[in-house]
Amino acid sequence: MTDSTQLPSPGRLPQGTQLFKFSSESRYSPKSMPHTKTLPPEVWDKVIGELPHLYLPPLLGVSSQFHDITIRFLFSSVKIYFIGGDRGQTMLNTFYPDWMNEVARKLMCKSWGILNHICQDHRFARVVKSITVIAYSDGLSIFERSKDFYSLPKI
Repeated sequence: MTDSTQLPSPGRLPQGTQLFKFSSESRYSPKSMPHTKTLPPEVWDKVIGELPHLYLPPLLGVSSQFHDITIRFLFSSVKIYFIGGDRGQTMLNTFYPDWMNEVARKLMCKSWGILNHICQDHRFARVVKSITVIAYSDGLSIFERSKDFYSLPKI
C-alpha cells in the first residue's frame, strides 16, 4: 500500500488528473461493461481496510454497501470524553479556560452524539467493539447525570 502522505486529500486530485476517460469509441465505455460484474463484499472489505483513516468518511456516502463496510472500520473503537474544570485544563495543558471550555464542549457534544446513536440504533451498537472513556472533570458531567448513560451496559 502506498504511504498515506503520498496520497492526495480526499475528493481532490492534482489539477489535470483524469482517472478514466470514457468515450463512445472506447472499448471500456460504461455501455460495454456488464453490470453484473461487481467485486464481492469480502474484496471491498479488504480494500477499504487498507485505506488510511482519513479517506474513510467520504466512503460513507458512496453506496449502502460501502457504508456498511466503512462504518465498521470507523466506529469499531470509539472515545468518549468527560472534560471540565481544573482537571480539564490540566489534561488539555492550557491556562486558557475559554479555549478549554470550547474544546471540551466540542468533544463532549460529539461524545454525546455517539453515545446517543449507540443507545438508539442497535445495528450501530453492534459495530462498536470498544469504548474508551477519557475523563478529566471536577464533578459529574451531563453524561453521568443522564439515564441514557446507565443504559449503555444493557446494549
